[in-house]
Amino acid sequence: MDIFITIGLGLALVGAPLAWYGIHSYRKHGRRYASALSGWTKTAATVIDARLIDREMRDSQGDSSLCYEPRLHYRYSVSGAELEGKATALCVTPLFTLFDTAQQWLLAHAPGKQIDLWYDPARPEDSTPLLDKPSALRTTAMVAVGIVFMVFGGALMLTL
Repeated sequence: MDIFITIGLGLALVGAPLAWYGIHSYRKHGRRYASALSGWTKTAATVIDARLIDREMRDSQGDSSLCYEPRLHYRYSVSGAELEGKATALCVTPLFTLFDTAQQWLLAHAPGKQIDLWYDPARPEDSTPLLDKPSALRTTAMVAVGIVFMVFGGALMLTL
């Protein structure tokens, strides 16, 4: 009986921070996105290096599929100062599920190519080539899992 209370309490204590982190992360990225849209400066950058990292993803049935995560290294200039950056996106690093799409991204970001870049004038080293919105899907999933843990944990504690 005590083991169920312990498990229930553990689930609730894991679920609450998970749900909180999902909401906190979304709000933080949302503020960053709003700040970037309203106050960041657009400039040109030169690609130094671009590559794709293979990522194996597993679904709920245990089947695996291959995704491609882009990595980028670029150089840009702000007020005469040369800076380098490695961000691929403002909020969430993109993952490509199709190799052809990943290859197109790689061709568009070949070393030596000029790309659009946004940077924060207050902190010019903070830059990104993609102003993406925060992921509502990821936040919803984290909050849902957190709530399920809390409800299941609470039910375990109350039924015994």
